Amino acid sequence: MKGLIVATVTPFNDDGSLNLGMIPDYVSYLRREGADGFFVNGTTGELSLLSYEEKLEIARKYLEVTPKETIVGIHENSVERAVQLAREVVNLGAYYIASLPPVYLRPSDKGIIEYYEALSKLGVPVIAYYYPARLGYTIRVEVFEKMAADGIITGMKFTTSNASEFVKYMTALKGANKDFIMLNGDDWLLLYGLSMGADGAVSGIANISPSLVRSLLTAVSNGDLKKAAEVQAIINEMLLAVEKADYPAAIKEALKYRGVFVGPVRKPLEGNMEAGSLMYGILKRLGL
Repeated sequence: MKGLIVATVTPFNDDGSLNLGMIPDYVSYLRREGADGFFVNGTTGELSLLSYEEKLEIARKYLEVTPKETIVGIHENSVERAVQLAREVVNLGAYYIASLPPVYLRPSDKGIIEYYEALSKLGVPVIAYYYPARLGYTIRVEVFEKMAADGIITGMKFTTSNASEFVKYMTALKGANKDFIMLNGDDWLLLYGLSMGADGAVSGIANISPSLVRSLLTAVSNGDLKKAAEVQAIINEMLLAVEKADYPAAIKEALKYRGVFVGPVRKPLEGNMEAGSLMYGILKRLGL
């Protein structure tokens, strides 16, 4: 799984219930504009506000629509529940699964390895979702390096604002396994991560205009860093607008402006008028 992978939002109805019927049209829009894949049940999908059953239902719908291009987020803290959900998702036909390490309670290095090892026994590639700022603790690169060398994990989505850490982990993991897939997870570092050798990006901002983010990937691939920097500057404007509201409220608002109605964020998250107004202005200027 390489290239442009969109970190998908979760469509809700106005009452906060899942709007699974919107997913086919949403996927069609993302595909039409250049998405290579879909990262489902992640941060942009409001994962911490989803129940076990909702994660499963969302996975089921995506796997009906686009099975080979979907990475399904598991994100359950106990090994037992993580394996249970992963097994159900694999039985639905998932080609890839991803998971954060357990959050809040910090496992030992051995416990983290055992968590991912249990997932790897289900027979599909496992992508580690490493997001230290949300995880609440850091994991030594040597822990992931061992799992990469042993084939327990085949890729990583690394969401970090620390550019040097991204390169450090990417260098170590690709050194441990030449086929390891490193995915940039921070839209502020899209240009940097890709130009330093990341295999692709899991991008939340790509919801707003997959074609815009695709143009950055293409520019980097062609060695046109001037063009890539121009696109990154536009993305940065969008990111400033997104940060004015609870994430991912402004992304959902922007999708509405693009004609893709995915509903509100789930409470207690909130949008605000300033973020929506800034996003509207950027989209209007870009002709979107």
